[in-house]
Amino acid sequence: MNLVLEINYPDLSEPSRHTLEEGVYVLGSSDESERGTAIKVDGPFVKRDHALLEFTRAGWTITALQPQVRRSDRSNEVLRVHEPSKFGPRSRFVIGNLEFQFLAPEVEEKKEEVVLRQGESLDLFISDIHLKVSAETQLLTRVEKPDTEDPKYRAQVRKIIVGLVDSALVALNGQQVQELAADAGRRDLVYRILGSTGVMAADRELGISEIDCLDFDKVQDRMKSILKLSGDEEELVRDLAVLNNEYETAFASASRAFNNTLLSKLLKQTLVQSIMDVMFGIGPLEYLQKNDDISEIMVVASDKIFVELGGNLVMTGLSFTDEKSSQTITSYIVGRVGKQINIQNPYEDARLMDGSRVNAVVRPIALDGTALTIRKFGKSALTLEQLLQFDAMSASMASFLLGAVVSKKNIVVSGGTGTGKTTMVNWMATLIPPDERIVTVEDTAELRLGLPHVVRLEARPPSADGHGAVTIRDLVKNALRMRPDRIVIGECRGGEAFDMLQAMNTGHEGSMTTLHANNPVEAMSRMENLVLMADQGLPIDAIRYQIAGAVDYVVQLTRYPNGKRKTSEIASVGGIDPVTNRIEVNPVFRTYYDHADKKAKGDFAFSGVTPHDIGEIIKGGFDPALLSF
Repeated sequence: MNLVLEINYPDLSEPSRHTLEEGVYVLGSSDESERGTAIKVDGPFVKRDHALLEFTRAGWTITALQPQVRRSDRSNEVLRVHEPSKFGPRSRFVIGNLEFQFLAPEVEEKKEEVVLRQGESLDLFISDIHLKVSAETQLLTRVEKPDTEDPKYRAQVRKIIVGLVDSALVALNGQQVQELAADAGRRDLVYRILGSTGVMAADRELGISEIDCLDFDKVQDRMKSILKLSGDEEELVRDLAVLNNEYETAFASASRAFNNTLLSKLLKQTLVQSIMDVMFGIGPLEYLQKNDDISEIMVVASDKIFVELGGNLVMTGLSFTDEKSSQTITSYIVGRVGKQINIQNPYEDARLMDGSRVNAVVRPIALDGTALTIRKFGKSALTLEQLLQFDAMSASMASFLLGAVVSKKNIVVSGGTGTGKTTMVNWMATLIPPDERIVTVEDTAELRLGLPHVVRLEARPPSADGHGAVTIRDLVKNALRMRPDRIVIGECRGGEAFDMLQAMNTGHEGSMTTLHANNPVEAMSRMENLVLMADQGLPIDAIRYQIAGAVDYVVQLTRYPNGKRKTSEIASVGGIDPVTNRIEVNPVFRTYYDHADKKAKGDFAFSGVTPHDIGEIIKGGFDPALLSF
């Protein structure tokens, strides 16, 4: 939708006009800008790159990049810096003493106003119906917070949603249905390309049959052909870019051959499911969360959602209906684990019902709007066969770790963010004999060990008045009184490292923990620093002797440029080097990888250094015959 920007200068009788086509424009004191097409504005209060005008799927938005931008209407609202606001024809705003007004082109003004009244986008259509649903559901129960897991309550809400969707669709004409169905079809194809089944599914209540689903499969096959989507995993980024940029235009040309009744059913199911996902799930992230092929979901802003698929970051083209919807769902996720996120507490860790780890950041810390990072975990620990299939380690490495775990060696799993440390601990835990008592301690519960005798402890943040906090260190101290055979700490990131070493040195052999470090040598240095954070007044030499006596092995994980996660090194921790006075770290296994070759798999090899406790590890199950040099 094109617009005309009219700028009224106080000392000029005639305003200046600029035609805005779909794109990005920058209002400022310069005639050049790296952010978009510059529109130079002469005024004492106007600075370089003062405001951003951008056309998105939801319509035109204005984002103040500098202060002193406000609406010129009854509200006289001052626009928050870096927060997009919608506008359309007849909208006005001011910067200092200059007034700006947006006009529809004279020839197309009537047509554009009709499009505006239609809701402008599927997102706004969903938002409008959701508000009505929320109002009606308040009458269903007298309880302030109804049980959203109650099937009866869900069925009642769904009935309301279906009724309101039917009423909304009746008011649309054929052209409007096709326009909204185009966006619904685009979303459906995004889900399919990412590995899900898509939106369309047989539903008797909505009047959708198996035949309808098959017919819509043909529609999407036709659209894939028109857009020339390869379907190749290596072309995923390109396919999604083409799909999100060209689908709706191609759909408009091809839709004459499509059954209008089928498109109405697609739109109805999309609306009902989208509103259900907002009411009872995590909105547009719900489909992504159910997709087992996706390992991570990253929300950069309400209209920018990325996923990690096959080790590669991919922009999905999906979005929340608006920033408010993103904030509401974020508060819902955090609230389920008894935490709060707001201006006073703008970042927080949480988890989803399936155990996926969540980190949320909101304004004013997140400048572009609510940012969510969801780290997904498999429904069960990976098996040895899967790890070998993924080329995460060699058979000899796996056999060695089996022997180390069974013979109760203390192990530190080290690596950077997203290298698979939690996954590795979950797998190694499956090797622990089932008759042992395990106590896990975590900041946010993520470990799922799958053993019969596991006590899971989770830290708790302070309440609003600053009381009631339970730290990781408190839990480690308490775990020592619970008669554990082994203690597993999700991650050492503070003074709890000292208590963990105490446990490893006092009858809790076979314990495990993870920490962030780039290699085993740095892992030892980081552990020294963490113990110092316990503020026990120990000299550094005493700390090093304690670490060398407690930790037996470091399993180093690395994520390579091609997205693959591998065990890059297994190192034994020896004594103190008499020359350097540092902890000795000797590699047992190493992975050799060519960083210049993105298709390189990496070669696993035994270093030739035999650990001093190799006899115990062999008794634990290690098969030396698997070694390769």
